[in-house]
Amino acid sequence: MGERSFTLDVSGRTYLVSIEKTPKGNEVVLVDGVSSGKSFTPEDGEKIVPVGGTLYLVKRSKPDGFEVALFRPPGVPSQPVNPAIYATARMGSMPLPAVPSDDSRRLYAAAWAAVAVGIVILLWFAMGPSYERQAADRVEYMLKEASAGSGPEAQFAVGIWCRNVKTLADRDELSWASDHFDEWRRSRDIYRAFSNWEVVDSSEVDGAPVPTAIVTVKIEGTEHKMLVPERKPISWVD
Repeated sequence: MGERSFTLDVSGRTYLVSIEKTPKGNEVVLVDGVSSGKSFTPEDGEKIVPVGGTLYLVKRSKPDGFEVALFRPPGVPSQPVNPAIYATARMGSMPLPAVPSDDSRRLYAAAWAAVAVGIVILLWFAMGPSYERQAADRVEYMLKEASAGSGPEAQFAVGIWCRNVKTLADRDELSWASDHFDEWRRSRDIYRAFSNWEVVDSSEVDGAPVPTAIVTVKIEGTEHKMLVPERKPISWVD
């Protein structure tokens, strides 16, 4: 099997980028154990993933592995850069062409429009996916881990449920999260192994104190709704 885990040093901080398979056959890109909102279908060849404010290109390689490298659009220098800052700097440094005719004016306007579109695209990549997508990926990953059952094989599900991390280092927090996660699962009869689930919908909640979404899932044919606040425990809505 090819490489699926990478350590990146970005602006003095070390990040762990890994790619993990889901039961549906997709592969989710994780940054420090948290979903980046980017996932591969079997047909996808590459994805652009923001890591620490810098864009990286994650590409498939054989056999069944991946490669990670800095994402460099045409003209981007070799060192890591913040995409938004670089795009703005490029725009400000462009020389103003002579405009002797209406055709030249149209070409000039079209060129600046293309630059503006490029800035919007780079800003979108730098900001990352919407919270709706992040919440859906969090729930998908949590259910994947919880589906193994109620034993230690489901240990990562506890941290994902509690505040979207794979490991809870504090003993008191881990004890609290384990007890409440078990109680949370028992209330919907999923304190056991299960083999079939899917995320049906995700919608952001307006006016919440932190980014929050309601994620609708089906577990073995039964529909449930979850309230998913950013880095806080997940609760049932229905």
